Amino acid sequence: MFLYNLVYLRIFVRSSLFFNLDLDTIRNMKFEKLETFERNVKDSFPNHLSPIYLIVSPQEGERKKILGSLTTLWEKECDLQRSPNLLSALFHVRSGSLFSQKMAAVFETNEILTKDEIKALIEYAKQPSPVGYLLLALSSAKQAKELYQKGKQEVVFLDLSSEKPWEEESRRKKWIVQKVIASKKKISPQAVELLAASFPANRLLLDQELNKLLCYLGERETIEQNDVIALCSPISEQNLFHMARDLVWRRFSKVPSRCELSLLLPLVGQLRYQLELGLKMISSIQRGEGQEQMAKRFAMLRPKALAEYAQVVRARKQAFFKEGLKRLFALEYGIKTSRSKPEVLFTQFCAHMEGMKR
Repeated sequence: MFLYNLVYLRIFVRSSLFFNLDLDTIRNMKFEKLETFERNVKDSFPNHLSPIYLIVSPQEGERKKILGSLTTLWEKECDLQRSPNLLSALFHVRSGSLFSQKMAAVFETNEILTKDEIKALIEYAKQPSPVGYLLLALSSAKQAKELYQKGKQEVVFLDLSSEKPWEEESRRKKWIVQKVIASKKKISPQAVELLAASFPANRLLLDQELNKLLCYLGERETIEQNDVIALCSPISEQNLFHMARDLVWRRFSKVPSRCELSLLLPLVGQLRYQLELGLKMISSIQRGEGQEQMAKRFAMLRPKALAEYAQVVRARKQAFFKEGLKRLFALEYGIKTSRSKPEVLFTQFCAHMEGMKR
């Protein structure tokens, strides 16, 4: 009996060590490839998840797309909240829920986190909620690495900030093919090349164009190059950024000749970012922050742009940006629900914005 118990104890210890080793390989890791990160999440879900999942990508559309695929998993298991700021996300994952035993919060931002936010995040990583999951997406690799180093025992980190252009292109093409195959259709290599080249930095816009192509295909099996040429309206994310910047901060010279939903919907997001940036800068000025403090808070802006924007917000005041957000809401609501042509609604919005600058 003693020998039996000893053998059983050895088997139990070995199996426990194996389980712990397996769990460590699943959790607390850093990835630089989206595929291996997604495989880790799939293998971990739902019983061996880490408390914090941290995603870094300089491209806003990429971050939102990755978070979107994660939230489809978590919202089935948790009381999930898309949080407007980091502190709200931390509060939610620490709270209880009447609807679920587990909590999850999603937070994505283009901005640099403040020192207080970083401190709160590191403190949370030291003692995370046993029933909470935090899904974060940031643009700053430096801040993300600081968090990972200080809280790596509880963080799974996907860092796409140093991804090579050809690696990102290959991943984007593979994703196009996978999406089409999932819809039980095919796509020609020429069509893949054209789509990948037309929408290099906006995964959300590319997803929208693919959905359009799949609907247009009807009974046909294969998306061809001519379908992409006929239906898609390629416009770079950089051009959208410049359009939004000029509409908010400078003089807007010309309404685009084509104002389709494929252009306007991502442009609305860029405009909202610029208008909210103006309100945040006004708050900083009202708090009496100096040039050095503002340079740290708005580190995504070059010194010349920061000086230009600060001069504009002092001249136009808070009312301009608040009214701009109201007009933007009306534009977004209109292009999604109205029978009016999108170009008419956008032209009206441009006229209102230019009128407010005078």
